[in-house]
Amino acid sequence: MTNISTSLKTLTILAAVLVAVSCSKAPAPSSSDEVNLSEAGSLYNSPASPEASLRALADVIAVVDGVEITRGQLEQETRALLAQLSQRFPPEQLVQMRDQVSAQALDQAINKTLLSAAVEQADTQVDQKEIDDVLAKITASLGPDTSLADRLAQLQVTEETLRENIRKDLAIGNYLEAQVGEIAEPTTEEITAFYNEDPSRFEMPEMVNARHILVAFSDTDDEAAKADKKEKAETLRQRVVEGEDFAAVAEAESDDASKSRGGELGSFPRGVMVPPFEEAAFSQEINEVGPVVESPFGYHVIQVIEKQAPRTLSIEETSDRIAQFLTAQKRREKVDNLVKGLRDSANIEMK
Repeated sequence: MTNISTSLKTLTILAAVLVAVSCSKAPAPSSSDEVNLSEAGSLYNSPASPEASLRALADVIAVVDGVEITRGQLEQETRALLAQLSQRFPPEQLVQMRDQVSAQALDQAINKTLLSAAVEQADTQVDQKEIDDVLAKITASLGPDTSLADRLAQLQVTEETLRENIRKDLAIGNYLEAQVGEIAEPTTEEITAFYNEDPSRFEMPEMVNARHILVAFSDTDDEAAKADKKEKAETLRQRVVEGEDFAAVAEAESDDASKSRGGELGSFPRGVMVPPFEEAAFSQEINEVGPVVESPFGYHVIQVIEKQAPRTLSIEETSDRIAQFLTAQKRREKVDNLVKGLRDSANIEMK
């Protein structure tokens, strides 16, 4: 059987499980995480009292085959989705998207309720090692300076609660894996047809691979402080021009997190970096150490490592990724049909 544990069982666990468990407790009235019902898309146009907020969280907004979904559960699902979307959208855009995300979260909560019932009926089991493996991934994602125990203490959540949340998600994943079954590998004809349908989606823009040394300044720096920092950047540039290893200077002197990689930023197209940096990077010659560039972040010493002209990827270059996409698409269709069947046979009452 095709292993779909990554795509179906841990799709949201790493991104959202800590958000979810942090919302699983009824919030204390004084908590800073209290739902603000005065925000756009909420119930009221004026700030609600803590007591009103807690009553609102207990309101039933849907009943699925006799199982109630409360506003508090919807808020939990909404926060989990927003936590994932925060990696792709700025905060101000997330505020505008909240109503749309909340509607999606309600749909997701209904699906999860139906799947949980199906899991229970099928007596789907979860191996303890599966839970341990996900817990290990969550722990690793916290970074070296934060322990899982510390994070859970901040959220006022026990490890037992976290494990139970993981178990429920894994159980749904195991159930879906059993129901979806084997996914046939895409044929050469299917891959070719997908490529030929719209070759423009395989166009690669002009790309630059660059590294930099940053001497950062802040809004509080006066002109004298900024002048000193620019002089430092000029000195660092001169050291590289005169033969010092760029990566070594970046590692020792740069104020950017890329210093751990010798200043390397990887390849990027136009429209990703701030305009002054982009203009310099795309205009410099390969291996040239350009003049010091000022951006809102500070002063940059930039070296272009590689340039790639715009081009269209060949089918040979993309066939593996197309096959993965088509396999995932077939799997998703099976899951969607399964969930649709559960919804069609369920009694769903919106309040």
